[in-house]
Amino acid sequence: MKILVSEGDKIDINTVLAEIKTSDQNKMIQLSKLLNIKADQIPKYLVKIIGDEVNEGEIIAQKKGLFSNYIIKSPLTGKIKEIDLKAGTMTLIDRESKEINKLYSPVSGRVAVIEKANLSISIDGEVFKGKDGSGQDCLGELVYLPGENLSALDINHEVSKKIVLCQGLYEEGIVKLDVLEAKGIILKKKLDDIPIPWIQISEEVFSKLTEYAGKTILLWPKIKQIVVIE
Repeated sequence: MKILVSEGDKIDINTVLAEIKTSDQNKMIQLSKLLNIKADQIPKYLVKIIGDEVNEGEIIAQKKGLFSNYIIKSPLTGKIKEIDLKAGTMTLIDRESKEINKLYSPVSGRVAVIEKANLSISIDGEVFKGKDGSGQDCLGELVYLPGENLSALDINHEVSKKIVLCQGLYEEGIVKLDVLEAKGIILKKKLDDIPIPWIQISEEVFSKLTEYAGKTILLWPKIKQIVVIE
């Protein structure tokens, strides 16, 4: 990973923080099935062997007969890594699969600390402290659903890919949020076995967060923090 920012840099959601190169990808070919032979017979029909470089479309194995001719061509440009005479397979390494993926900042703020491959960001936004929480960090639009305890009938598709703020949920309501792919839940009443990232908050924090419906929210369940992104 190549980090492209420096400590003290001001960043936003359009800032590329780092570039990550993908590793070589393996491709397995079922040679024995394609050639209609037993696995231990594969060496008799190989055109290329372990270690050979191959180009996409190049013949790697071939079986000729009186009434049929089986030709196996490489699906990629790469190198033959392995031939398994028990499984009847050939494994290729894709030499052209390396790509550079860009890692964008999920929030606006400033780069605080860079240590090796780790990067800490000082975030611009209002921070609220939760009482409890669990699940992975997530970022999304906050949608407020009024009501004391929400059932499945109180929830519709507006919650999809969003973070839901509510007082409480029945079990069927949790299931509905999960099915509709809500990103996270912020609630007053603690519940067990929630499959979605969640944070429990106080009455005071709940009242303040209702004013931020429609804003982008960063949920940090592990440290029990909610950040309203500016």
